[in-house]
Amino acid sequence: RLLSRWVTQSAQIIVISHAVRDFILASKEAGRHSVINVIYYGYKPKYSNNTSKNTNSRLPRTVRLGTVSRLAEQKNIPLLINLAKNLLEDGIQFELNIVGDGPEKTKLEQLVMQLELENHVHFLGRTQDVSNFMNSLDMFLLTSRYEGFGLVLLEAMDHGLPIIASNTSAIPEVLGKRHPGLFPVGDLESLTHRVTSFLRNSAERRTCVEYQNSRLKKFTVNEYLERHEDIYRSEEHTSELQSRFGISYAVF
Repeated sequence: RLLSRWVTQSAQIIVISHAVRDFILASKEAGRHSVINVIYYGYKPKYSNNTSKNTNSRLPRTVRLGTVSRLAEQKNIPLLINLAKNLLEDGIQFELNIVGDGPEKTKLEQLVMQLELENHVHFLGRTQDVSNFMNSLDMFLLTSRYEGFGLVLLEAMDHGLPIIASNTSAIPEVLGKRHPGLFPVGDLESLTHRVTSFLRNSAERRTCVEYQNSRLKKFTVNEYLERHEDIYRSEEHTSELQSRFGISYAVF
C-alpha cells in the first residue's frame, strides 16, 4: 500500500468503476488527494436490438438458465445451485449451465450431487465461444458477492438476455440502479422470486431487455478511447510544464 501510494502520488489513476475507486481509497492504495478517473469499458454491440428471442409469451418447455463465471468464492456459485434446488421443488423444468473453471469446481460438483441435481446443473468448463453459449440461453444469472465491473453483463445484454444479478459493488453501475433483475446480494429467497417472476411474466422480461438495450448504449468504444486520450494528453501537457516551469504536478 505504501508503494502504491508513493507511485501514484504524482500520477493520474484510471479505474473501471466507482466501486473500484471506492475500494482503492478504502484500502489506502491511493492517497486522499490522488486524481482518480472512472472510465467504464467500451463495448461494440454485435447482436443487440433483438428483444423478441427471450421475451415471447411462452418460453421453451425446459428453460435454459446460465452464467459465465470463474468458479471461485467471489462468484457465489453455491447460491445458484441452491436456486436450482428451489426451482426443482417449484416444479419448474430447467437446465442450469455454468461456463467456467476455478478452484471451487470439485466442491461445487459435490454440492450438486448432494442435492441430487445432476440432471439439471451442468458444468461446461471453459469455452472460446461465449457467444454461442449465450445464444443457447433464455436467461443470464450473476450471483457475485462483488464485481469490479462485470464485462460479461454487457455481453449478456448484447445477446438480448434478461439478466438477474446481485445488487452489489459495480453491478448496478453497469445494469443501472433501476434494473428490474437486481436482487440483494446472497439472498436466495429474493433470487428465487426474481427468477420465477421473470419466467412467468413475458412483460417483465421485455421491460428488462428494453431497459438493458438503453444501458448498453452508454458503454461506447468511442467514449472509452476519448476519455483515455484526454487523460494522456493532459499528462503530456503536465510533463511539458514541469520541465519548463518546475511544476511538480497539475491536472488539465
